[in-house]
Amino acid sequence: MSFSNRIKAARESKSLSQEALANMLGVTDGTISSYEKGTSFPRWDKIIKLCDILDIDPNYMFWDDLPDKIREKIKKDSAIVGEPPNSNEQKLLSDFRDMSPQGQEYLLQTSDMAKDKYKKDSNITNMEEVG
Repeated sequence: MSFSNRIKAARESKSLSQEALANMLGVTDGTISSYEKGTSFPRWDKIIKLCDILDIDPNYMFWDDLPDKIREKIKKDSAIVGEPPNSNEQKLLSDFRDMSPQGQEYLLQTSDMAKDKYKKDSNITNMEEVG
């Protein structure tokens, strides 16, 4: 996924319109549209603010645009295996870090139970069966 597609996906995951994001970033909605189409690229200060607003890691934003050598170094240096965390995974980590030790332990126990019940290869076919 390209930088432009990741901006759009992150904006949509936050349920923000182009206009709302533009207002938060201090640009026009046409500018956001051009970022998402890949016809223009934000300045570094706007990239930092975009990542902050959308609650995403800059590494995630640029992952596919990085040369292989740089991606391998990032993987090695930060122990990332495969793709960098998506926005949901980043949110879980952020929430976890904001919890007390007791909250973290509770979440880990709950995660273990959910993992056992809802493995990716399970036969659950729709959300009505979840619960």
